Amino acid sequence: MPYQPDGRLGFTSLHQRPTFRMVAWAFGCLTLLALDQSTGQGTLNPFNGSASQAADRVKDESVLVKVGEPVPLFSVTTDDGVLLQLEELKGKVVVVTFFATWCPSCRKKLPQIDEIWSKYRQRDDFSLVAIGREETAEAVAQFKSEQGFSFPVAADPERTNYEKYAESSIPRVFVISRQGKIVYQSKGYAEKDVDTLRKVLARQLR
Repeated sequence: MPYQPDGRLGFTSLHQRPTFRMVAWAFGCLTLLALDQSTGQGTLNPFNGSASQAADRVKDESVLVKVGEPVPLFSVTTDDGVLLQLEELKGKVVVVTFFATWCPSCRKKLPQIDEIWSKYRQRDDFSLVAIGREETAEAVAQFKSEQGFSFPVAADPERTNYEKYAESSIPRVFVISRQGKIVYQSKGYAEKDVDTLRKVLARQLR
């Protein structure tokens, strides 16, 4: 590489300059992080969490059911003693949320879920349940009371129901159409995901 008259190394092309290569590398990283899942799978904020978390959200390989597929059936008993059987809810729009009482992201998302429940709870064609993964019925009932939530909760102590939907990660939200198919699913917490969820429910409940 040639020397300049003042003794500095010279660069014969733009691409050899370290500053250019560093800028190009940074731009490439930001471009990858800015990929947006806008098909009802949740959305990605590249500045919310680490690069590994962002990459995980772009391609969620731990989810076992996808948008457009029939919903896996389950039955749970809610905190008010109601046996909720998903098979019997066909004809309704259903929101299923999996959470845990210790989960920080769940504590961010569940207040929005409670707002959704408050908005639609009087409709005959709507149902919602929040299921505590690896939680007891007593623990989820106490958590609901402490947080002041009004939506129905149920326990899934052995992950029996959760593992029909995903292998890992909470919170997870699934919206089920009147025809019994998944029309939206997301994991984790991002404000964009909540906005998308509201829009999906508005369309489904027109």
